[in-house]
Amino acid sequence: MKNSLHDTFGAKSTIHNTKMLSDVMSSESFEKFMRDLEYEKFKIAIIPIEADGRPDMLSYIIYGTPDFWWLLCLINGFQDPYLDIKAGRQVKVVDISQIPAIVNSNIPNTYKSIS
Repeated sequence: MKNSLHDTFGAKSTIHNTKMLSDVMSSESFEKFMRDLEYEKFKIAIIPIEADGRPDMLSYIIYGTPDFWWLLCLINGFQDPYLDIKAGRQVKVVDISQIPAIVNSNIPNTYKSIS
């Protein structure tokens, strides 16, 4: 899938219970991304009813693609996005055009206001 965590940051492979797993969060590029994210400015948006329990829909409404659901979950600390994404709740939104690792993956470089 284009713009997936694996494609954006690369991944280290590991075996767990005889299954090959990809570990994106320990990749150097992901760690750099997390350090860079600390300096980003966020906007606040209100989750609309259409995105209740739908991280993919929230990403689509904000970024014009469902592919950045993980970014919204990451910057907002959602443990379970299906339960944490509730209509009326405030969420932090980052302008993805300011994040080089994401911009370089040929995605739209603006976001839409939903508040």
